[in-house]
Amino acid sequence: MSSRRFDPTIDYYAILQVEPSASRDEITRSYRQLMRRSHPDRFSDPVEQQQAGERAKDLNAAYAVLSRPETRADYDRAAGTARLDAQTMRSRYATPRSTVRHRQPTYSQRRSATRRRPVTTVTPPQRASLGKAIRQLIATFLGITVAIIVIVALVAIAFAGLQALL
Repeated sequence: MSSRRFDPTIDYYAILQVEPSASRDEITRSYRQLMRRSHPDRFSDPVEQQQAGERAKDLNAAYAVLSRPETRADYDRAAGTARLDAQTMRSRYATPRSTVRHRQPTYSQRRSATRRRPVTTVTPPQRASLGKAIRQLIATFLGITVAIIVIVALVAIAFAGLQALL
């Protein structure tokens, strides 16, 4: 194994918001989308720029590790060992938990839950005000139409009067 250029204690999959079983295309898509959202040039406030810069560094590091198959395999092996060590330490020194474990939703389930938009319905008062607005619009349109017809008739009469004088 060559010298590592990654920290196995950091969860690069969580940084890129992908599952460990994600394909290279999914990793690239997620990386580009997250970089678009958190690029430092998008922010004018210096504090936000600094935070976005730190986030961009994390994203770049995660993408550098997960985009190359051999580096990703090394990371998965090392991170798996680090995770096992952390779980052993937690189980050894943590307080006992209940035996019932609740399953955490996957990334795609969390993401789809945030995308759902509430269905908007028109209530009866809104429907009544909408009908009133439409009636006012029609009345205005009819008034304008009548005014145009009157103006055209007056112009025609005036034109006829001029022709009679000539």
